[in-house]
Amino acid sequence: MTIETQKFKLAIEDILTVKVKVQILSGGVWKKFDFTLFAKRMDQDAVTNVHKVDGEQPVAEFVEKVATGWEGQRLVLNDDDTPATFSPDALKALLSVPGVAALTYQAYMRDLGAREKN
Repeated sequence: MTIETQKFKLAIEDILTVKVKVQILSGGVWKKFDFTLFAKRMDQDAVTNVHKVDGEQPVAEFVEKVATGWEGQRLVLNDDDTPATFSPDALKALLSVPGVAALTYQAYMRDLGAREKN
């Protein structure tokens, strides 16, 4: 990661790979729409500022600011039923499904930070 703290740099990537798992009830059946979201990595100061300053910011707007792409997405489709490629409009469509923005935000925060190795 190229965030520099004084004269040091971190040995992690600038783009975060986030595994998002979603289930949506459709036609009486729970359907899985798991995908990988690529998003800009934030440092701790930026995360703190987001929660301090933008505490009222909807999670969908937050996700729209950090997302840079996706892979394996099958919820948003083109007219010919093929998965839509990543774009701001396709992302808005994805996040318009109730609960998807919150699950995506939670997955981002989960995968953004460090965790203890088992």
